Amino acid sequence: MNTLENTLSLFQTISLNQMDEVKLMDRIDTKYVFSIEKLEPLLWEIKEDYKILEVAGKVQSDYETLYFDTSDFRFFHDHQHGKGTRYKVRFRVYLSNKLSFLEVKLKNNKGRTVKERVKVKSDDLLESTKSRELLSHHPLIKNLAIHPTIWVNYTRITLVHHQKPIRMTIDTNLHFIRDDKRIDMGEIAILELKRQKSSVSPVEKLLKAYRISPMNFSKYIQGIMKMYPSIKINNFKERTRVLNKISQ
Repeated sequence: MNTLENTLSLFQTISLNQMDEVKLMDRIDTKYVFSIEKLEPLLWEIKEDYKILEVAGKVQSDYETLYFDTSDFRFFHDHQHGKGTRYKVRFRVYLSNKLSFLEVKLKNNKGRTVKERVKVKSDDLLESTKSRELLSHHPLIKNLAIHPTIWVNYTRITLVHHQKPIRMTIDTNLHFIRDDKRIDMGEIAILELKRQKSSVSPVEKLLKAYRISPMNFSKYIQGIMKMYPSIKINNFKERTRVLNKISQ
């Protein structure tokens, strides 16, 4: 057992059913990206405050996510230009329990994230009745011609605070796949705090002590930039430089 696995084994576990009260489908998200070398000592310091999600006997779960966009990458450019209301549409597979969902993720102009999803199979995707109903809830996207762009895959740790309505996910092993091409993002960890607006997470002070600052980060945006090198990324150049430095 390596050091990270040993530290994770010290957390009290929580099941998917017990997570229901902390779903936080309407929430405030804050992301942090840092070298994976800082992950184990950070987890060690919070092991008494959080429970860890366990699925099928595992506390690290593999996710595979297929993202959709228009032929001119409207969702990508809305993000790059800082549009107040922007969307992501994705098909997500949870390999630990073989469940899969079509998801629509909306970030509004007040910084709130709202996620809707329906259970679908890989041969349904956008064509099932449930999928069509989900997309019809969003006038800005229901008439768009969207198609698959890239797979974004990673390994996730999910933590839930013992007392407060706060969740935290930590993603590692991030890589992108398009056709037969794969690109890895290197030795980075992506931590995301998910909480209600009124909640304050005690881990924020700890992250500051580790000199880990909030960063606007989208796995989908990074994947598109890596897999479609001809796309314009003027507004992302500085962030890309910082990420390259962290991963090295």
